[in-house]
Amino acid sequence: MYEIEKHVQIPGNGRRKYPFQDMGVGDSFFVSSMSGKNNIARVAATNYGKRNNIKFLTRMCIEDGVAGMRIWRVA
Repeated sequence: MYEIEKHVQIPGNGRRKYPFQDMGVGDSFFVSSMSGKNNIARVAATNYGKRNNIKFLTRMCIEDGVAGMRIWRVA
């Protein structure tokens, strides 16, 4: 027989790829297109927002001559 246990934390490496949980409304960060992670970051923001009832806005832009995407927390 197997014992069912509640609230056992899933192990992980403790590293976060994007700083969504640290962001306040109006905060943003830039993801370079050269990293090839624009769509991954956009989807991650959307999924994190849905799970936590937070809204993000993304826009493609060029900063300091580098093309990429900026992600803002808007609500």
